[in-house]
Amino acid sequence: MLNVQIAMGSEVTKEGSIIVLGTPETLSQLEQSEFSTAMEATKRWSYRLQNNLYNHIRTVTGDESFKEMRTNGQTVQKNDLGEQAILTAQAHPTSSQTDTLFIVAAQTPELLQTRVTELVSLSMWGQMAGDFFAWKDALSPSLVMQVNDKYEVGEADDNWLHLRLWLSNNPWYWLIGFVVTVFVVSLFIYLLLKRRNKQVQDSW
Repeated sequence: MLNVQIAMGSEVTKEGSIIVLGTPETLSQLEQSEFSTAMEATKRWSYRLQNNLYNHIRTVTGDESFKEMRTNGQTVQKNDLGEQAILTAQAHPTSSQTDTLFIVAAQTPELLQTRVTELVSLSMWGQMAGDFFAWKDALSPSLVMQVNDKYEVGEADDNWLHLRLWLSNNPWYWLIGFVVTVFVVSLFIYLLLKRRNKQVQDSW
């Protein structure tokens, strides 16, 4: 990775994507007023987290007596993170580019080191999704969801961009396309050589 910088303290750069690691107490010094989910000594949770948990339980239990929960807003809660760690991804509040501010938080520095080691393991890394990720062991996440609204980078109606995205998500088509292209070119060359050979024979 080019241009990677490691810094200690609560100051973050105004440009570029950043990964911030800390405890709720140290993260209280980080400006998070613009975020729907804030990791501080007093934590602020998006209602989408509660909605997701409520609707998940409702779906698993097959309870159709309650309507799907869709509440907006936030709740403020003062407690600790316990044994779990939290990873959030938010749009960088001051960057002029499409940069991201990642925050990884755990209750103590020792627990943070343990959870980060688990996070980059093969078992956990493949389960990451959304912009809110909580886990307390190396086996399975506690909660994975999309809290903030999704956004697109680039032109939404650019067909060439869509094709590149589709091909990058389906790499086998690159191989199949290459094999088909080689076969077609080889067949074309074979037919030309065969035709040329017939013309030479006829000229004898």
